[in-house]
Amino acid sequence: MAAILPQGKTQFLDGNGAPLALGKVWFYALGTTTLKATYQDINLTTPNVNPVLLDANGAAFIWGSGQYSMVVQDASGVQVYAGDTQAPISTSADIASALGYTPATAAQGAKADAALSGIYLIPMTTGGTASAYTATPSTAVGSYANGQMYILDPHVDCAAGATLSISGLPAAPIKTQANGVLTNVLAGEILQGQPVNVVYSSGNFIITNNDKFAVVSSLQASQVANLAAEAVLTTGTSTAYAVTSPLKTLVPGVEVAILPHVTSGSTPTLAVNSLGAVPIRYNNAGTLTAVPQGALKINAPAILIYDASGAWVMKNPMWAIKGDVTSSGRLVDAAALGAGLQGGALNIGTPVATTSGTAVTFSGIPAWAKRIVVNFSQVVNASNLLVQLGSGGIVTTGYSSTGMAVTGSNATAATSSTAGMIVYGGTFTGRMVFESIGSNKWVCSHTGMVDASNGRFGGGSVALSGAVDSLTITSSSGTGAFSAGLVNIMWE
Repeated sequence: MAAILPQGKTQFLDGNGAPLALGKVWFYALGTTTLKATYQDINLTTPNVNPVLLDANGAAFIWGSGQYSMVVQDASGVQVYAGDTQAPISTSADIASALGYTPATAAQGAKADAALSGIYLIPMTTGGTASAYTATPSTAVGSYANGQMYILDPHVDCAAGATLSISGLPAAPIKTQANGVLTNVLAGEILQGQPVNVVYSSGNFIITNNDKFAVVSSLQASQVANLAAEAVLTTGTSTAYAVTSPLKTLVPGVEVAILPHVTSGSTPTLAVNSLGAVPIRYNNAGTLTAVPQGALKINAPAILIYDASGAWVMKNPMWAIKGDVTSSGRLVDAAALGAGLQGGALNIGTPVATTSGTAVTFSGIPAWAKRIVVNFSQVVNASNLLVQLGSGGIVTTGYSSTGMAVTGSNATAATSSTAGMIVYGGTFTGRMVFESIGSNKWVCSHTGMVDASNGRFGGGSVALSGAVDSLTITSSSGTGAFSAGLVNIMWE
């Protein structure tokens, strides 16, 4: 994005306020000694020399893009002063330009500006301390509201129990969530230079950039390389597995995926790096129980989630689903372990075609469900899609949700709803994820596509009077008819 630095023909002054005749201005990438180009024209086609040579009036045409550090010298090369400058990004038009989009209409740009009042898409470099972060959006936030989303670029690793203040508002604790339980961040759980997404909800900032199926804390990629998609071959023995990983600390909710080099013996443990041997358990009707002999099969990937109790908990233990091992290491019917799977197994509903009608309802969601995923495949409706939770009946009020669209070369457009979690219109393929944060409060996010050049995303929150027992997919108008596609849900 081209921006003026700070005006087309810029005049520089000496320490006495006189024009810096025949002076020089060096431009570098922000905070470095790497030279960065500036230009003589707004289209950034004719570069200046570096340093830029000032005329007899101490002036030159200087255009640029992004952030710079600059050093100003007199004609003899003596430094006069140094400082930083930046091309501003403050409106939807600036954001669109930065992303390579051009607003189609003024009305669409205004609509995007209104939607962006609670959604901050540009990472904000934090200030403050490791235990008390601060962040200042270009447009000040007047008050917190549930569903506000921010992207932070931490300037320092966090301390335990770190807080965040936006635009000078009162600090609120930053928390992660695992199995529906909110937990204060631990030391090092937020890393310098690793962007973190947070959503404000009922007095807390909740880390949300976790796109895995498990409800986990948002450790960054530099901390955890061996997540669900990358099983790591174990070493050690059948009762004392070991793996090597960039993991720095054991944080409740983090996942590892292992590829056992040998079938497990009884009461096995797992050691990650030098963090110590940790017992491997499974969820037995709410009680974490040592896995039996043979639970982990040679060359069969297993996903483990670290629990606050200090154990690795098996996710979706296939040995229990297949019913091929007992608690004593022998064969058993899976029904004997059925109750113990409720907190760990991924349950899948029955797909429903969305080729007619105005609503699709999934019932029978168990009260213990803490995460619900709605999957859409080329779903077409005459109106915007709307997803509503049920608790003794479908809940049609109290939502705070926004659906965004990035369409071709146009700027972001948006719509919002208090009647359900809304998806901006179009043929939608993607997923919507609901996660419980406790006390029957749920946060939601969705991502997906319409076609190769059209995307959709958004989020929201809702507080219910009881446990979720059903979910309905309909339209924002309530009368929009489905004409194509397929939907299904999963829960755990």
